[in-house]
Amino acid sequence: MTDPPRDLSQEKNQAFENAVRAAPRRPSDRQIVRELLPAIRRKREAGWSYAEIRAALAETHGFAGTLGSLYSYVSKWSNAQKKLPAPPKSPEGPPAPAPPRRIADLCGHFAQPCPKSSPPPKKRTLVETLNKPV
Repeated sequence: MTDPPRDLSQEKNQAFENAVRAAPRRPSDRQIVRELLPAIRRKREAGWSYAEIRAALAETHGFAGTLGSLYSYVSKWSNAQKKLPAPPKSPEGPPAPAPPRRIADLCGHFAQPCPKSSPPPKKRTLVETLNKPV
């Protein structure tokens, strides 16, 4: 079984040479909102509604998402930026070393210090339990 000979005519080769590359993919709605988040926030501070912002994004950037998706993207990424920790301040010196811990000082497998309270009650032995009067 051999493959049939290919048509390698000059016309086909020329058509391949002149082929135009397809347009690049449209950015996703999430990418559009993420890249324009500062501008969207400025418009919100200037009094724009989400419906007006969505219409402008659809007209200028091809945003195809719903009003709800726009709102959720903006609120999620705005809250995420607010929760970012502040940059650490330069310490005056090296931090003090933590005191050494002993395994005997820890309770359970969570490595938490044992509470400083009264000792636990003494457990009864099996002999004491069985010989207890009825």
